[in-house]
Amino acid sequence: MKLLFFLLVMPVLELWLIIKIGSHIGAWYTIGLLFLSVILGIKLLKQQGFSTLLKINQKMAAGENPAEDALGGILLAFGGLMFILPGFISDAIGLLCVLPPTRYLLVRYWLKKAGNAFVHVPVNRSGDPHNEDIIEGEFRREAPEDKRIS
Repeated sequence: MKLLFFLLVMPVLELWLIIKIGSHIGAWYTIGLLFLSVILGIKLLKQQGFSTLLKINQKMAAGENPAEDALGGILLAFGGLMFILPGFISDAIGLLCVLPPTRYLLVRYWLKKAGNAFVHVPVNRSGDPHNEDIIEGEFRREAPEDKRIS
């Protein structure tokens, strides 16, 4: 239902708001604002996306769970898409997804709602084979008794 709302109602609301703003400030200023929001969104996305990727890599290298930062990265990508779409409502949604304080709140909400869906899996980064319960061995497949060639 939410997807249906998003796909059907949002474009109509976007057009209505663009027309309303255009009637107050003029068509050229409205088009300029839309282009400015795309440029600003791409700039914020580049800056925040790079720092988020660095955090994910650092947490993975330390053997920590990067779920929070990975969800933040998903929100950044969604926010970037919202900035690229023409309209002021999608720009506002994109801004909420790209700005660190609101992105942090959204990620915390998702993690709380997900519960234990993101379980920490320890990673053996030390290189010591005795550090984890790893059983090394070899195997081979054998055909069933009735299909073996004698």
